[in-house]
Amino acid sequence: MLADGGEIEPWAWAEGAVDRFSTGGLLRAEIDGTVVWGNTGSMGRSASGVFGTVGGRRAVVGSLLPASKEGELMRKHVTALVGAAL
Repeated sequence: MLADGGEIEPWAWAEGAVDRFSTGGLLRAEIDGTVVWGNTGSMGRSASGVFGTVGGRRAVVGSLLPASKEGELMRKHVTALVGAAL
Protein backbone atom coordinates (compact mmCIF):
# COMPACT_ATOMS: atom_id res chain seq x y z
CA MET A 1 0.00 0.00 0.00
CA LEU A 2 1.33 3.43 -0.88
CA ALA A 3 1.49 6.37 1.51
CA ASP A 4 -1.48 7.99 -0.22
CA GLY A 5 -3.60 4.89 0.45
CA GLY A 6 -3.46 3.54 -3.11
CA GLU A 7 -2.73 -0.12 -3.73
CA ILE A 8 0.07 -1.40 -5.93
CA GLU A 9 0.28 -4.63 -7.88
CA PRO A 10 3.20 -6.69 -6.56
CA TRP A 11 4.37 -7.56 -10.11
CA ALA A 12 7.85 -8.54 -8.97
CA TRP A 13 6.39 -11.10 -6.56
CA ALA A 14 3.60 -12.51 -8.69
CA GLU A 15 5.65 -14.12 -11.47
CA GLY A 16 6.54 -17.71 -10.66
CA ALA A 17 6.21 -17.46 -6.88
CA VAL A 18 5.58 -20.68 -4.96
CA ASP A 19 4.87 -21.34 -1.29
CA ARG A 20 8.17 -21.31 0.56
CA PHE A 21 9.96 -20.05 3.63
CA SER A 22 13.63 -19.18 3.33
CA THR A 23 16.43 -17.54 5.24
CA GLY A 24 16.84 -14.74 2.70
CA GLY A 25 14.66 -12.68 0.43
CA LEU A 26 10.92 -12.25 0.24
CA LEU A 27 8.71 -15.25 0.97
CA ARG A 28 5.22 -16.18 -0.16
CA ALA A 29 2.80 -18.63 1.42
CA GLU A 30 -0.87 -19.42 1.12
CA ILE A 31 -2.38 -20.13 4.54
CA ASP A 32 -6.06 -21.12 4.68
CA GLY A 33 -6.65 -19.46 1.31
CA THR A 34 -4.93 -16.16 2.24
CA VAL A 35 -1.77 -15.21 0.32
CA VAL A 36 0.85 -13.89 2.73
CA TRP A 37 4.17 -12.20 1.91
CA GLY A 38 6.95 -11.67 4.42
CA ASN A 39 10.47 -12.19 5.62
CA THR A 40 12.13 -13.94 8.52
CA GLY A 41 15.47 -13.57 10.21
CA SER A 42 17.37 -14.95 13.15
CA MET A 43 20.18 -14.03 15.48
CA GLY A 44 21.49 -16.50 17.98
CA ARG A 45 18.58 -18.65 19.13
CA SER A 46 15.82 -16.11 18.42
CA ALA A 47 13.89 -15.86 15.16
CA SER A 48 11.61 -13.05 14.03
CA GLY A 49 9.46 -12.25 11.04
CA VAL A 50 7.16 -9.69 9.47
CA PHE A 51 4.26 -10.74 7.24
CA GLY A 52 1.40 -9.05 5.44
CA THR A 53 -1.41 -9.73 3.02
CA VAL A 54 -1.46 -8.43 -0.55
CA GLY A 55 -2.25 -4.71 -0.47
CA GLY A 56 -1.15 -4.42 3.16
CA ARG A 57 -4.64 -4.77 4.64
CA ARG A 58 -3.40 -7.07 7.42
CA ALA A 59 0.07 -7.46 8.93
CA VAL A 60 1.76 -9.35 11.75
CA VAL A 61 5.20 -9.10 13.35
CA GLY A 62 6.40 -11.90 15.59
CA SER A 63 9.39 -13.23 17.44
CA LEU A 64 10.17 -16.77 18.62
CA LEU A 65 12.74 -18.22 21.00
CA PRO A 66 12.53 -21.91 20.04
CA ALA A 67 14.05 -24.78 21.97
CA SER A 68 15.42 -26.13 18.67
CA LYS A 69 16.50 -24.50 15.39
CA GLU A 70 15.35 -27.50 13.35
CA GLY A 71 14.16 -26.13 9.99
CA GLU A 72 10.89 -28.04 9.62
CA LEU A 73 9.88 -27.36 13.24
CA MET A 74 10.57 -23.63 12.78
CA ARG A 75 8.46 -23.63 9.58
CA LYS A 76 5.54 -25.20 11.47
CA HIS A 77 5.78 -22.61 14.26
CA VAL A 78 5.96 -19.68 11.83
CA THR A 79 3.06 -21.02 9.74
CA ALA A 80 0.92 -21.51 12.86
CA LEU A 81 1.74 -18.02 14.18
CA VAL A 82 0.99 -16.27 10.88
CA GLY A 83 -2.13 -18.37 10.23
CA ALA A 84 -3.56 -17.57 13.67
CA ALA A 85 -2.82 -13.85 13.36
CA LEU A 86 -4.12 -13.33 9.83
